Amino acid sequence: MRLLTAIRRHPVGWYVVVAFAVSWLAAAPLVLDAVPPGFHLAVALGPAVAAVAVTAAVDGRRGLVMLWRRVRDLRRVPSWRWWLVAVSPLAFFVAGVAVAAALGTISVDDSFDGMGWPLGLVGASVAFGVLEELGWRGFLLPRVQVGRTASRAALVVWLLWGAWHLPMFAYHFDVDPMSVVGWSVGLYFGTVLLTSLHNSTGGSLLAVMAFHVTFNLASISAAALSSVATTVVSLGVVVLTIGLARWGGPADLSRYGRFESGDDTTALERPTARRSHARGG
Repeated sequence: MRLLTAIRRHPVGWYVVVAFAVSWLAAAPLVLDAVPPGFHLAVALGPAVAAVAVTAAVDGRRGLVMLWRRVRDLRRVPSWRWWLVAVSPLAFFVAGVAVAAALGTISVDDSFDGMGWPLGLVGASVAFGVLEELGWRGFLLPRVQVGRTASRAALVVWLLWGAWHLPMFAYHFDVDPMSVVGWSVGLYFGTVLLTSLHNSTGGSLLAVMAFHVTFNLASISAAALSSVATTVVSLGVVVLTIGLARWGGPADLSRYGRFESGDDTTALERPTARRSHARGG
């Protein structure tokens, strides 16, 4: 009972502890080179396990039902245009390949030879795209947006999300300074974009999962083909993020308001509610 009370008093802190603990424990044997590289998929479990466990402790069955509803409820997305945003990395990838082909820079990386890497690509993209979003946007973002602007909430999520990745620099990512800086900046733009997409779709987890999965597919595939293609994918995300941030404004990063903890309205219900609030209703 004491533990349950502590979790209910500090749900965000407990989410961070559980998410980091599960993922970092899974990453430990990878750092020690004691397991096959495919074990990397287990690292994605941390945010999802933390989201489900802390939600169950704080809000019980009702909270879990609301979390699942945000995954499956298509009515949250107010327009088909937001689905285009959700899968936009695929368009950036096609554009990147076209530019790279025109410049004659396409050359398949040797590490992507064989038939095993396509399965690994899809597996990693789906595992991290789905399981991470259940935690970072499913649980954490709606809670840290309470009492904060969406821009500041995105900054908090970015810092925690970035720190969560730290063990991967020991076995998965490049560790030279320029790569780390570039990765960090890219993660920030991705965090802002996902915050805007999340708030503009009534907290739709399906939409943010779609973006995360397709971005993973696009960025990893582009890296296998050409640095030019990778650059185009990254620039596409940066330009789209700036556009969405300017459209939504720093307070909400959306014209539909913020989706906060305990809210269960769809994006389609938000414009009327927001106009009423602006009139003092």
